[in-house]
Amino acid sequence: MIEAGTKSFWRASLALSIASFLVFANIYFPQPLLPLFTEEFNLSPAVSSLSVSLTIFALAISLLFYGPLSDAVGRKNIMLITMLGVTVLTILVAFVPGFKTLLAFRILQG
Repeated sequence: MIEAGTKSFWRASLALSIASFLVFANIYFPQPLLPLFTEEFNLSPAVSSLSVSLTIFALAISLLFYGPLSDAVGRKNIMLITMLGVTVLTILVAFVPGFKTLLAFRILQG
């Protein structure tokens, strides 16, 4: 356990703050691109918004599994593995050939 007010406490707080910011940034980064998705993939606005909605839904479902898993394996290990996975998927999203693939990658990001 880290004692409040120590250097370790502030480093951990900063790391968690940055990680939280990056998670939410990653979830919502396609938001301004929704009109482009609508135009590029010939979709309705409601369908293009699935790129954000499905990510949030997948995140909510995955938390049911990652919580107990982090108790068993350790939170640091889960955070490192998931952040690495999200980073790789974020890079791959830039190269998707179609909207269905984009949705699949966004679900995996969640």
